[in-house]
Amino acid sequence: MENKNKEPDMITMNLDEYYKDPLIESFIYVSMGMDNLKNCDLESYTHIKEKQVALVHETEDIIRDIRHTSDILGLPRLEVDSYIEQFLQKFPLGMSQSVAWDDRNFVFLYIIVRLLKPKVIIETGCNIGFSSTFMALAVKENNNGCMFYTMDLADAFEPWENFSFVKCRKQKINFEKLKNLPPPQALSMVPQDLREHIIFLKGSSKDILPGLLKENKEVDIFFHDSEHSYRNIAWESISAIPYIKKGGYLLVHDVALNSAFKDMFHDAAIVLGDNLGIFKKTDMNKLTIQKLPSLAENSQLNDEEFKDRKIKLDSFPKAVIIQTKTLCNLDCISCPIDKENDISQAESESLLHALNQLLENKMTYCLSQAAIIVLKLCDKFVQLPNWRFIITKLQESFPEADRLFYIHGEYLTPELSDVLTSCWGISFCNSKNIIEVVLPASNSRIYKTLTRSDNFQKVFDQVKYLVHKRPDKDHIKIHFVFPVNTLNIEDFPAFLRLSKDLGVDKVVCYYNYIYIPAQKYLSCFFKQDLTNKILDETEDLAGRMNMKIDLPPAFGLADYPKPGICREPFSQIMFDSQGHVLPCDASKDCNEILSEGKSFMDIWNGPYYQKLRKSLFDGTGSCFKHCLRANPSCVNDFKSHVIHRGNGKNEDINILWGDNF
Repeated sequence: MENKNKEPDMITMNLDEYYKDPLIESFIYVSMGMDNLKNCDLESYTHIKEKQVALVHETEDIIRDIRHTSDILGLPRLEVDSYIEQFLQKFPLGMSQSVAWDDRNFVFLYIIVRLLKPKVIIETGCNIGFSSTFMALAVKENNNGCMFYTMDLADAFEPWENFSFVKCRKQKINFEKLKNLPPPQALSMVPQDLREHIIFLKGSSKDILPGLLKENKEVDIFFHDSEHSYRNIAWESISAIPYIKKGGYLLVHDVALNSAFKDMFHDAAIVLGDNLGIFKKTDMNKLTIQKLPSLAENSQLNDEEFKDRKIKLDSFPKAVIIQTKTLCNLDCISCPIDKENDISQAESESLLHALNQLLENKMTYCLSQAAIIVLKLCDKFVQLPNWRFIITKLQESFPEADRLFYIHGEYLTPELSDVLTSCWGISFCNSKNIIEVVLPASNSRIYKTLTRSDNFQKVFDQVKYLVHKRPDKDHIKIHFVFPVNTLNIEDFPAFLRLSKDLGVDKVVCYYNYIYIPAQKYLSCFFKQDLTNKILDETEDLAGRMNMKIDLPPAFGLADYPKPGICREPFSQIMFDSQGHVLPCDASKDCNEILSEGKSFMDIWNGPYYQKLRKSLFDGTGSCFKHCLRANPSCVNDFKSHVIHRGNGKNEDINILWGDNF
């Protein structure tokens, strides 16, 4: 394939002096080899050798890993050791635990290219070219006319200082040189003499890969290193497998981000250093890799199965709701949690670890099919050490889905706002981040009454920061959530004006559920006329301000929409950090848990869900009778405003509320 794209600019320096002024110490490249350097520049050789000796233990550890992996793959040990030595001739400090690339992984890339002597290599996602450098070095040394293609969506990137190897890695970087470099472009880190062995193609793998595979007919090595979403890893791998020749390799970088590689190849592949997935294609491979349905295809199938009244579904839920549970310092009058029995910091961290395990194992494939993923952060989630990792995992592994983040304004820190307003993969996938912020009042007096907190101004400032921080109003939406009760109903119009002034996209209002007897008269059920009046006034105000608003059903109407069959047991699932499953946020506990013995499908099509779906179809089910979403007329039944979950008790509702009827 002819490369018609403009060649990106490269870092230029004297061919034989990469080692004298390196941008990154661990990336020192001695193009002539260390043995030749000793003969022509003893001082530089001695200086580099001293650093190499200091790395001897780290280097031995990396070599041990590479040998072990090579033995599993049946690679000849003598040749592997020979190529390790040759690698260290050119990159003498390239085997360190703190380097600009994933050391053992990319050393392995060099070795496998040297051993296989490929004719065609395809890499997706070259970025500034760390992995490309080592494969290009092997291609140069093989000197067999190999066509090495790499591609990236962009040929220019964000400033150098934003790269993770600059910000996060523990290594020596020449920051003076970094300041004087031109903005990074595709393959900027590849030394000049290696750059000529790479064919760079600008664009998405979705556009380039199908044609490139057909044109080359056979591929010796395919290396996925582009967008590491579950769906993209699966799509690229499924696309490439038929074209990889017998004895060839499919390699996937960053396999730890999600389970796509494991789900496809199971025990037929291995992982080096917890990060590089390696699959060798042989006659012995018995793969049953199926095409991954698109989100639209899964959604359509879900609709068809509901229409056909199926109770055992082949489709996956359109919506997945993840409820975290950690420490909370607020004492909101509408909260059902018993503060005396609140969980400890250690228990919170343990729950988040358990959640991460669920995301990596039980729920990954399900999440890859979801049109929207909801993460409810209604607690002090952001004070736990790995909170960023959970959010980043959802954003990077499933960028095609819309993501809704639900959090109380009290915990909307600037750090959290920075993460939630990140546009990673959003524009490219045309998905959205929806941030729903619970704010129960427009002023400090009512806010303190409801939350017993004096932090209204702090919360207000945090919300302003969130709105100011978002870079893209089309793909990042901000909603205010107003849980209405008898103490704040009259504040609703003022709250709507505040939302409009701040630049919020929509206000979502719902009735506060009642969990315990002490909350009884918080329910708007006891102020129906006032509630209807305020809802009408606020709806009219929203129309005049051109403000989007979602309202709960009014009381005492003559006509309500006809009750329908609730779609939620067919189209969504909710689970918490421990894997406890709920059909929806208003349901009773169903005693189902994603445990070691149960897969997602064991529950999704298990006895509980099948019985629930059947009861909704045949009319014997009762849950929809008290669901405001499925049956708006039930707003006039006080039972519909009560939740028997979260208070640890099982009161008889007829006795508990008998004084009112």
